[in-house]
Amino acid sequence: MTDIVYPLGKGSTWRNKELYYSMLSVKKFLKGYRNIYIIGEHPGFDGDFIHVPFPDRGDKDLNIYDKTYQACNIPELSDDFLFMNDDVFFCKPMHVKYIPDSYIGMLNQRMYTVGCPFYKQVLTNTYHALKSRNLPIKDFDGHLPIIYNKNLFKRTTKQFNWGVKHAYAVKSIYFNSLRIAGVQAIDLKIAKPENDIPALIANRWCFSIGDNGLTEVMKSFLFLTFED
Repeated sequence: MTDIVYPLGKGSTWRNKELYYSMLSVKKFLKGYRNIYIIGEHPGFDGDFIHVPFPDRGDKDLNIYDKTYQACNIPELSDDFLFMNDDVFFCKPMHVKYIPDSYIGMLNQRMYTVGCPFYKQVLTNTYHALKSRNLPIKDFDGHLPIIYNKNLFKRTTKQFNWGVKHAYAVKSIYFNSLRIAGVQAIDLKIAKPENDIPALIANRWCFSIGDNGLTEVMKSFLFLTFED
């Protein structure tokens, strides 16, 4: 059985209720998992999860790396584990063993089109670090769950200098270092107000939301979909 890891910081604008509904989506739609671990901040509510406190020490992507690495040091955690973010939701039945190694394009394309300046630097750092090692430059950092291996994660990622400003895109470092081909996917992060959410996610097995997409319509949709 595969365990699930959520890294959690202090950035929620909704008192971590997005994490609460993400875990409900796991319970409703995902098969083949065992325990859920939350690494970092406590979400502020009780539930069927194991909390491992871990402090932030830097930029967002460095914190994600640190917490994922910490998860790899937990002896009880399954060797292969599912990495989840608190703003990702399953919306159709899925078994852990069928979750693909998803990439959404190439780093040298996305780093010029992404709007957020700090994340542009993250992608740029990642691109140059991979190119300097003659590694592939696929962008695995979409808003999709993905499977890591504990030993491979530690072995591959520790070869990089995580002290660079804004660090790296963790998934892309891991999968490209292992030269995993992956499966190209279409990313979906609902980052603006939307009224017909079922239509947006009709052909998907998961989706993600951003702060600007977390409207009353979205909150109502999450409640009606997962609170049963």
